[in-house]
Amino acid sequence: MKHASLILLVFLLNMSYGFSQQLKMELHKFIGNEFADGEYSFKLMENKLVPIKTKTRVLKDENGKIQIIELEQEHILPELKFVKSGSIAFSINYKDSILNLRPIEDSFAPIIRIDLSSTSAYLNDQSLSIIKKITVSDKENGFNSAWEGFQWRTVLPHGSSPIDPKLTLGKLNENGNLYIEIIWLEKGIPIHYRLLN
Repeated sequence: MKHASLILLVFLLNMSYGFSQQLKMELHKFIGNEFADGEYSFKLMENKLVPIKTKTRVLKDENGKIQIIELEQEHILPELKFVKSGSIAFSINYKDSILNLRPIEDSFAPIIRIDLSSTSAYLNDQSLSIIKKITVSDKENGFNSAWEGFQWRTVLPHGSSPIDPKLTLGKLNENGNLYIEIIWLEKGIPIHYRLLN
């Protein structure tokens, strides 16, 4: 019985290693293809709530049990929309398996660093070590495009922070634009940016 458990454990560890190597190769390819050295400007995005009105019919009979009654209901659907006045400029540098995105021109954003050898990301000095690949195949989203990329996060001890920091890097299929989502704490204040170039 112990021998079978040991074989199962070795098998599961090898599978896990294989999946992490696959993820690391895909991450290397994504970063190498999409993030060239240089300065880039990203537009700030915000969630805009757009109300949509619909009519509902309720039937009741002639004895008071069925009648047609029209009601107007208002539904609110989130819609991503560009903030007209804002942008953030980054200096992007990729060297020795480290991708750095540094805000420039008085842009307010954290320094983003991704270590491809360990697949960890950093927002300023906050380590984000949990990584997953993201694939959104449906065009029914705020971008009107399928997209794919990678997301890093960390889970902070319960009660120590109002948010768990997160970083998402992605590429839209329709137009090739890069998407960056950053959730972090700055002096104890939670900040959430959605950026699109």
